[in-house]
Amino acid sequence: MNLLFVDNDKAMRELASEYFEGLFVKLAITDTAIIGWNMVKEYNGDFDIVITDIEMPGMDGLELLTKIKENFQHIKVFLITGNSNNYKAKAEELGAEEIISKPFSFSNLLDRIRLTFQPSPKG
Repeated sequence: MNLLFVDNDKAMRELASEYFEGLFVKLAITDTAIIGWNMVKEYNGDFDIVITDIEMPGMDGLELLTKIKENFQHIKVFLITGNSNNYKAKAEELGAEEIISKPFSFSNLLDRIRLTFQPSPKG
């Protein structure tokens, strides 16, 4: 599984790097949505999941979500924010799989990733 993590907060990027290293085939981490979008395009959508902060300078996480869903529908997008109430409806409308409220634990985030990719029981 390939993951892209986008957050302008250096401490969050460092934590993501420490926590996710070795858990994904490809792990890419960047500080802007613009660079994140360029990476998605450069790798021709070869990410299974993108986790992005919403509030960032320049392109925000909602715009990144929109671009991904318009061009690479298979990529799951999780949004992280300190203001989930302000963005929940819009994020769901745009196709976000999860909206994660800060603060959060990386172990909880990993559990949510696993649940998203877990095959649904046949019934």
